[in-house]
Amino acid sequence: MTTDLEHYDVEIEVYTQVHIGTGDKVGPLHWTLSNGEFRVWKTERWMRSNIQEANAVLAQLERNVRTFQLDEHSGNGLPTEFLSYKAEIGNAEKALLRDEARRGSPNRDVATFYKKPITAEPVIPGSTLKGALRTAWLYHLLKHDRDRIDRIVSQLVTTNGRINTKSIGQQTVEDYLIGRLGMGGNRPTFDVFKAISVRDTELIEGGLRVERIDTLSELRDGKKKRKDWKTFAECLKPETRLRTTITIDRGLLRDYSTAHEWSNAQTNITINRLWEALREFSSDVVEDEIRYYHNVGDVRGLYDGENDGLRKLIAEMDASQCAFSIGFGSGWLRLTVGRLLRERSNEHQWQTIRSKLGLANNRLDFDFPKSRKNWVDYDPDDGEWYSYNPLGWVRAVYTQR
Repeated sequence: MTTDLEHYDVEIEVYTQVHIGTGDKVGPLHWTLSNGEFRVWKTERWMRSNIQEANAVLAQLERNVRTFQLDEHSGNGLPTEFLSYKAEIGNAEKALLRDEARRGSPNRDVATFYKKPITAEPVIPGSTLKGALRTAWLYHLLKHDRDRIDRIVSQLVTTNGRINTKSIGQQTVEDYLIGRLGMGGNRPTFDVFKAISVRDTELIEGGLRVERIDTLSELRDGKKKRKDWKTFAECLKPETRLRTTITIDRGLLRDYSTAHEWSNAQTNITINRLWEALREFSSDVVEDEIRYYHNVGDVRGLYDGENDGLRKLIAEMDASQCAFSIGFGSGWLRLTVGRLLRERSNEHQWQTIRSKLGLANNRLDFDFPKSRKNWVDYDPDDGEWYSYNPLGWVRAVYTQR
């Protein structure tokens, strides 16, 4: 096989708060709040090195484990040798988080961001970025093959009983990237995206900030309401910059296309076409979100009805630039090609598809999805919290080596 690798340096800038979760949370046994910083400590290591302090901490934990706070026990924190990492936190977020801790609320635990294990530097995994590329490319192929979408809609509607979304995907959608069925192509090893690799990011500037995250949800009268959930997450703050590398194996695409029965459309992958697909997919999603957010009275910022900044951002991008959504809060619209099913279905078909795929099938009187995750910020002028930006949007620019 002829080796023909194309390498592209990519710089990513965070546009709205990004949270790439680990499934873990850190509680007040490990965090302290001081000087505008959220600091996370290696508490167990500190306790092992200081038995007297450890006994005092254990005694407090025995009295009330739910309301224990490390910073109330240790002042401004532990010796710096026991610091794991730190992030920014605003005064309003700090006060609210501390209040949740004093009440023993589960919201006192902060969702952690994916990091390098030794340096604790925040990282966007290459697999996350590759997933965004793959979804956009699949969306691009399907959007321009309406007959295929119509066949998928028909198959979903006529299949009896509940449907396993993964098996349906393998039989209809995913084979668009895995070669034709019948030649052993319905296997992940035949995925055309095997020819693309994306490295984990490295931080250039910026970093983490602890943000309050809430959910907007649609009511029966069509209005939207914030649930007022007091949940917190470590997020990459806007204007944080990171870099990564994308490699396209042109030789693999060329030499394996016949064996895997990849079509010209499948293998016609260039960095420009990938970026075009990302802009197309993101632009369509943004139009859906604008319609959603313009019906919300207390939303400010990105979709406030006056600016629609993301729509303008994408429209003004050149061929080397794109925007896309990753991580927590991206949701069904931004992570799947499902909006094409909705677009090509009539109302009866869509209700049937939702029932069979389990897409909030017990709430068919509502649109789907009816909720959105948002960054929530405090306005000191009126003392209220407001929904601002949806989470997860980044912009990227590439240069070829």
